[in-house]
Amino acid sequence: MTSSYRADLVNKYSKYIKTIHNRVVEVEFYWFQTNPCQSYRLRINEKQFLEAQKHIRSKKLINMKFEPFVDLIAPVFANDAAEISISVLRLTFDRLFDQNSNGTVEQQEFEALLILLQGFNTHKQSLFNENLRQIFPSRTNHVSFKEFHDFVKCGYLRELFMS
Repeated sequence: MTSSYRADLVNKYSKYIKTIHNRVVEVEFYWFQTNPCQSYRLRINEKQFLEAQKHIRSKKLINMKFEPFVDLIAPVFANDAAEISISVLRLTFDRLFDQNSNGTVEQQEFEALLILLQGFNTHKQSLFNENLRQIFPSRTNHVSFKEFHDFVKCGYLRELFMS
């Protein structure tokens, strides 16, 4: 007996939110797929986020509140990135990733986001930096919006931040 399945029914994206008095205090992103078989989970709470902000230099991120951060980062982890509008991705790029507003994302800007998402974990930061080196072509040290768009659409940024 052969069985067939639809991959889009097996690939799963979830976002769980915990609120207290209508204020988001914790969020968990979860991604599962069958081909190749892998899953990712990322949980962040407001307390971790506020503590991590002390370890970054980006003025945009230091002044950002937890709930807007969660709203802006969510498209990176979404189930069907193909359905995310360019305007939503552009907003995420401009407000969250391009922290110095120069139209590109540099390695330090990716690292600041990792600290906010994962805390100050040197093992994960080392692994992240190793994976990040694959993003940056040897000729440049930045990612354009088009490259960012492509990385989100193929799920690469999700894997990068959730691993």
